[in-house]
Amino acid sequence: MDIQVNFTKPVPNELYIDSFTNGNTQSYVYSGNNLLYVAVDIPLGGIQDVHEDLNFNYNPDISKQVVINANVNPDVAYYVTNTNTPDRIFATETLVDGTTYEQITNPTLRDMYHVNYDLQNDTWKWTFITRNPKGRLNDMAQRNRDYVNAHISTISSNTALMQIANTYLQTLDTFETTGKGSIPSWKIIAVPKLSEVPPIPQDLILAFDVLP
Repeated sequence: MDIQVNFTKPVPNELYIDSFTNGNTQSYVYSGNNLLYVAVDIPLGGIQDVHEDLNFNYNPDISKQVVINANVNPDVAYYVTNTNTPDRIFATETLVDGTTYEQITNPTLRDMYHVNYDLQNDTWKWTFITRNPKGRLNDMAQRNRDYVNAHISTISSNTALMQIANTYLQTLDTFETTGKGSIPSWKIIAVPKLSEVPPIPQDLILAFDVLP
């Protein structure tokens, strides 16, 4: 029996970043059979095949058949049946370093979530798709920060050097919160140059007497 069910899903503040503080949601409509029969793999529960007929062939040694009741789980039914990617719409985002990034403005449910079946608890599990926003520049900034913090106690009695060290640590924080280091790694198209990370002041290296 064909049905139509409306539902909503939480939408992140920004694609690939696990933050939902804006409270955004997106509305969807599932249109299709009220019951779907899915083969999921054992043991991960990944979706293998989707059918409207109960009697389909699958290997019970490596798969399990799961029934989706679209009245109960319209989001899952929509996810497994809407697999086509629509024409993308982009908006140009100007980044803090003056470069640009073409941001998708019409992400699909599959762009935001992955669904698998939790075989242990017999339920569908939604996982938000994230990417690591940190890249080579952040790694270098953290190494520099760790280096200074590891040796800063050796200059604690030198007011001038302590001021240089604290100013440098603040500079690294600014670099990663509002500077080039705040740009998510997937938005940096060109290969990042490590020289863009604020360098450790020579006065500190000489005072620590340990190479970074």
